[in-house]
Amino acid sequence: MSLSPELTDAAKALGLLNAQGDLDSSWFEHAFERLQRILSNPTQRDALLSLLDRLAPPAVLAGVPAGEKWHPLLGTQPRGNAYVTVKPVSGGVVVGLAGEVHGQAAGGHPDAALRVHVPLMKFGAGAPELVAGLASAPLSLDLRVGLALHRPGDPITLGAIRVALVWSPQAAGHAADPQLQIVLEGLGLDDGGTRDLTLTPATLGSDAVELVLALVRQQLSGLPAAQVVMHVLGLLGVGDSAVPAFPFAQLTQGPAALQTWVGQLLDGPHLNAWLGHFSALFGTPQVPEGEGTLAVPTSVLLTALGNLGRLNLTLARADGRLHIGLGLRLVPA
Repeated sequence: MSLSPELTDAAKALGLLNAQGDLDSSWFEHAFERLQRILSNPTQRDALLSLLDRLAPPAVLAGVPAGEKWHPLLGTQPRGNAYVTVKPVSGGVVVGLAGEVHGQAAGGHPDAALRVHVPLMKFGAGAPELVAGLASAPLSLDLRVGLALHRPGDPITLGAIRVALVWSPQAAGHAADPQLQIVLEGLGLDDGGTRDLTLTPATLGSDAVELVLALVRQQLSGLPAAQVVMHVLGLLGVGDSAVPAFPFAQLTQGPAALQTWVGQLLDGPHLNAWLGHFSALFGTPQVPEGEGTLAVPTSVLLTALGNLGRLNLTLARADGRLHIGLGLRLVPA
């Protein structure tokens, strides 16, 4: 009897069929044992992941590391999705959750995307391991803006700018500070080819980070994409005095500089200017709503949900801290 590929994968994942696709006659005597090792037995785990590939084919997303798969959970959605992520590692896989919401530029193409990724568990030969927040599986929050600029029509080749915060709360057994990464995807300043350039104060030095950002800003000045770039850099206080300048020079010296910068953002005028840049990447600049308290947080629109309502980015100030979240506002039927 011939089984469909989906049923074959399911039977292998349960241990009913072996790696060659033949019936394992001992399964009925050891069914509970086979079911317990679905994710620890390599053959069963590979079959389960193959079934996941068939039922929820991985999405093609810019910026996802090679070899890592993001499986959409909500079907085809025009403005974002939730994902189960699978990353092969030595001796097994790391499974996590991710989410993305993006704006929409003219012509229907995504322009800006806000993405969060939380690796959760490692499955290998032994018992499952909780890896969330470890140095080997950091949490990440990033904002990516696609530009699709190409020489010689444009003075610079640049696929996208991505600003990411990456942190491992349990690194080295103690709380770790977020690390800032600025990635210039597909950067080419001449005809010598393109590459992804990752800028971090720790690896390039603060002066180099600021120099490259200033160069990109100058190169793109006057282009249709310049406004988008200005808003991205404006989030870091580059070229906008209304937003405190990000402390590139002091970032590697400890958390105090980052805490001071966040504290400066908490000031009303600064936070409103920062939110103005952020909202512009997801449509048009907005005037933030709300008081900025936990009871009535400040909010800006991320995406409209048709007749259902809207998804907002929310921020609140309390006890000297900035609380960031997502707010869902539904329209009564």
